[in-house]
Amino acid sequence: MQILTLDNGGASLEFTARETPAVLESLKRAGAVRSEQGACYDAFSLAGEQIVFYFEWDEPCLIANTPGGVALLRRLAADLDHLRAA
Repeated sequence: MQILTLDNGGASLEFTARETPAVLESLKRAGAVRSEQGACYDAFSLAGEQIVFYFEWDEPCLIANTPGGVALLRRLAADLDHLRAA
C-alpha cells in the first residue's frame, strides 16, 4: 500500500485487490457515505470531502483531489498500517 502524489496536487492511495475489503471497512469506520456509484468507481463523501474508489484492471485505488481529501487518505493509510501491524 502506498500513497502517490498526483500532478494536480491530489493523491492516490494504491493497494492490492486483496486489500480492498480492509480499505472499504476503514472507510466505513471513518464514517464515509457512498454518494455516487459508476461502472468502475464509487464516490464517497467523508468529512465534507469527496474520495473516489476506482477499480479497473484489478488495480484499486482511492483518489482525492483536495488538500482535505489528501489528509483523509493519509489518515486512512495510517489506520490500515496500524491494523496490519496489530
